Amino acid sequence: GNLPAGAFLIPANPALATLPASLVVVGLAGMVIPANMLAQKISRKRLFQLSATGAGLAALLAAWAVYSGSFVLFGVSAFLIGMNNAVGQQYRFAAAESGPPEQAGRAVSLVLLGGILAGYFGPEVARRSSLLIPESVYVGSFLSLAVLYWMGAAVVSALKPTLAGEAARVATAQRSIREIAMQPLFITAVLSAVTATG
Repeated sequence: GNLPAGAFLIPANPALATLPASLVVVGLAGMVIPANMLAQKISRKRLFQLSATGAGLAALLAAWAVYSGSFVLFGVSAFLIGMNNAVGQQYRFAAAESGPPEQAGRAVSLVLLGGILAGYFGPEVARRSSLLIPESVYVGSFLSLAVLYWMGAAVVSALKPTLAGEAARVATAQRSIREIAMQPLFITAVLSAVTATG
């Protein structure tokens, strides 16, 4: 039959089928510390803008990879999207630090609620837009993802200047990675995350 172009993204070696999903996790893990360092240098607001804009471009690359059937390009785009996910982990910290201390809990809750809503609506948007380009299934999903990333960049751009100025507050309370990693609470959190991901 006539297979859509995206069907050719299936690798010749079935063992590589989960590689793109793994590359998202590797991209996230590799960017956690650099993202924090960048936030201190250029502010979280600027980092969020750059990351969301770049992730939109990575989503376009993914759309092209699916359309052209390039498994390698799809893997690269997955890695880049994972890097953006590491930056996205900082939204809750930015929310907590951007307003009065007594509002921190509410701000973090709203960010987490946004994540829950995204978990519901994201797959729905992907499903509904999957046939946007009839010749290739899922190209439309990645095009929609690019638009969503760019909408996020626009929202961050419109935020109050307090978000851009919080990098100075973060920089005043620095601890070494070793000091942080030796805390029982940190070890518990890492083990929980590893278990949940596994």
